Amino acid sequence: CIRGMATMKARSEPRGLRAKKRNHKIMITDIAINKVSCIKMPDISLCECERIQAAHKRLLRIAQTLNDSDEVLAILSFANVDEIHVLGNETEVKPAKDMKARMAFLTSGYRELMYLHNHPSTSTFSMADIDTFITQTSHIKNILHTLKTLTLCQ
Repeated sequence: CIRGMATMKARSEPRGLRAKKRNHKIMITDIAINKVSCIKMPDISLCECERIQAAHKRLLRIAQTLNDSDEVLAILSFANVDEIHVLGNETEVKPAKDMKARMAFLTSGYRELMYLHNHPSTSTFSMADIDTFITQTSHIKNILHTLKTLTLCQ
């Protein structure tokens, strides 16, 4: 049902708001990593925004050097300095298969985690991102933000 709704909505949106879907992945470069800017988000301090920027750069460096520019998920905790990385493939990353990621979801408090990852072949949210946001927030009571050009907030 959500897929159908998203497809219908995408057809009615102006062309510039759709994800740039490519039929191949884009390799991560040092230039791209260095261009990651600090994005000020509502209700998050500048210090935390800078931490998120640094974490996003680390995530891209891990994807570039250890995962052939495929998806990497970083889970950050606002309660401490923990940072968990989960390697995926070109089309997905599955945090449920990583024991540290599962434990973070199960033991964290409300609005304690931040969820960052890259997309090798698109530039915006995927249906899997939205599905994760909805299912993780309803079952585990965490608010997960996906930081890209846009930010999902509940």
